[in-house]
Amino acid sequence: MRHGRCLLTPDDSGLVCDRLVGLQQIISSESIKQALLDTGKSNSRHCLLTHEVMLWVVLAMGIFTNLPIRQVFKRTRFAREKESSPCRSSLCHARQRLGIAPLRRLFQETTCLLATPQTPGAFYKGMRLMGIDGVVFNLPDRDANESVFGQSNSRRGPSAFPQLKKISLVELGTHAEIAFIAKPFAASERAVVPSLLKHMPEDGLLLWDQGFYSYDLIKTLFLKNIFFLTRVSQSAKFKSRQDAFRWFIFG
Repeated sequence: MRHGRCLLTPDDSGLVCDRLVGLQQIISSESIKQALLDTGKSNSRHCLLTHEVMLWVVLAMGIFTNLPIRQVFKRTRFAREKESSPCRSSLCHARQRLGIAPLRRLFQETTCLLATPQTPGAFYKGMRLMGIDGVVFNLPDRDANESVFGQSNSRRGPSAFPQLKKISLVELGTHAEIAFIAKPFAASERAVVPSLLKHMPEDGLLLWDQGFYSYDLIKTLFLKNIFFLTRVSQSAKFKSRQDAFRWFIFG
């Protein structure tokens, strides 16, 4: 598969996005190219913003989170501050052409467990501490976002923005995000958890808060031979207190 060539001039080391040298210690140029190859993203001609360049720019957006996309691009071209940058619309269109598939593929191939037995707070009695939790993000106030993701409602009315709910599996000792699932705001966090369990390491000890507790999830954990530690409500009822304290720590 033939990849297009970027018309942007590289620096002395051959890098186009020179500000991302540190990131390239973790995500190599070869990984970027392979992710594009695996997802069928190639440029058939020379152009200013190839998929490879835009993939680096999108990664940089995760670092310079407070900047608009054009300023992010300028930061990645730090060695050439006086050159003119593509307009915002060109960058946005190039980002849309890139799509999400290469990013998903890159995440799958790059993400890994980082803790070692010497990592402080990463293990308990030989078990790797893992956690599941959810977070809510506000999205741009667009009808398309609201129709797909929805928004929260309270007695005072709906939220100001559409909202996305992300549930993540994290290595607690390093905060490395091993897997995640993004869902509409109204989606049940408990229903998503089983999809994350396939990413649990064999030596893992899973921790979660009392909001995730349910009989079905506990049964799933037993069937998958996953060790876990959880908080449950004081109102939870068990056959005996001996059974309760055998598996749970009360909140």
